[in-house]
Amino acid sequence: MKLCFRSAGPLTASFLFVLIVGLAPHSSQATELYVADAADIYKYTPPTYDGVFASNVYNPNGLATDVNGNVYECDNYEGTVGSGVSSVYKFTPTGQKSTVATGFFNPTGIALDKSANVYFADDGNGSSTAGTIYKVSASGTQSTFASGLNQPQGLACDASGNLYEADFGSSTIFKFSPTGAKSVFASVSRPVGLAFNTSGYLYVASGNSILKYTLAGAPAGAFTTNVSAPEYVAVDSAGNVYVSSDVGFANNSVYMFSPSGTRTTLGSNFTRPQGVAVFPPVYPSGNPTPTPTPTATPINSRLINISTRVDVLTGNEVAIGGFIIHGAGNKQVLVRALGPTLAKYGVTGVLPDPVLTLHHTDAQGHDTILATNDNWQVPNGAAIQATGKAPPNPLESAILMSLAPGNYTAIATGKGTQTGVGLVEVYDLDQSPATTLANISTRGFVSTGNNVMIGGFVGGGSGSTKVIVRALGPTLSQ
Repeated sequence: MKLCFRSAGPLTASFLFVLIVGLAPHSSQATELYVADAADIYKYTPPTYDGVFASNVYNPNGLATDVNGNVYECDNYEGTVGSGVSSVYKFTPTGQKSTVATGFFNPTGIALDKSANVYFADDGNGSSTAGTIYKVSASGTQSTFASGLNQPQGLACDASGNLYEADFGSSTIFKFSPTGAKSVFASVSRPVGLAFNTSGYLYVASGNSILKYTLAGAPAGAFTTNVSAPEYVAVDSAGNVYVSSDVGFANNSVYMFSPSGTRTTLGSNFTRPQGVAVFPPVYPSGNPTPTPTPTATPINSRLINISTRVDVLTGNEVAIGGFIIHGAGNKQVLVRALGPTLAKYGVTGVLPDPVLTLHHTDAQGHDTILATNDNWQVPNGAAIQATGKAPPNPLESAILMSLAPGNYTAIATGKGTQTGVGLVEVYDLDQSPATTLANISTRGFVSTGNNVMIGGFVGGGSGSTKVIVRALGPTLSQ
């Protein structure tokens, strides 16, 4: 949709366009459980079985979720030792599959921190990369996070970004700081799965028990011994514990334990249940931070692009675009400032060389510059190109970032003292309904002819979204 704003007469002045979306909030997110079996990932709304979530997997091991409802899976391709073709996949909430990383030997445990960094362990099965933990940053950069481990299995992250690893071969749980500093967290006999609850207890699958440890690494007793050969474990925000049991027979099972330890069988006759994961994910410290809060956008309808075309001048009359990210987790966005491209559409007097600066304003009103870009091909040209939404002209600007919920401002100026008609826009790249673009406001100089202000937005999903569109002028002088 495109909206045009102009003065009622020949006068020109600064002007504010505001779009507020999503006036009908949806309810909070119910717990979802995902279970990895030999060739499928199953979904439950505990204790109800919902069906097959994904079937295009092979011998999956670890599972994890992010705050946007995406599911991550360690896929041990054909179980081929030393094949080097096993991968880590990401599934959107609707089951669309993409590759996070590939070229591994036996990826096992996987976890995400609150900044959307993905960690996964490769026990290697005797390969040259045995005992390695890899990290894929929120921007997609892969690196080796830790090596020299002995059959790494389950992984878990705490609220501070520390990573915990079940080192099966050495009967140890190691703790890694966000920078990779390694320390011994606890000595545990042949640990496999790890999961935190919201109160800060780490649950560990070991032997025929699920053990508990404090955040300081002190034993807190057995949560339950009413399970045989537990593999992986997950805990929801209500304190229910989910365990996959692989005893090597046809009646392998997945159990749900209440916070008091009462056991319910969710499913049996699995072939080889391994990873279990819950959405929303849980991080310790007594605060289930990732649990989605009611948002202002209906879960089935959202904005996927918001933009404003305006005359970009200098001083107080540059283009200032504000937007709000609303929801529970980070949102991958691409912010663009266009100028030369507009000439292809008959716009005259375009901004020759836009410069884009992205600001964040915290709850205390403190302003932080997150990034500045002149020409989009430097420094993140390849990543921006991969989105399929790179600016058409190399002189135009773009910033690709994963942003937490909050208030942001994109300021478009001309290089040096250049002026002209420019476009500022924000793309929602992951289009997750859990975190949305909830508001856009653009302040700029409104003139006549080609120099009026034009605001556009694109909706996605199904259904409709109620919006308010406002045009402010006199209020800006207050």
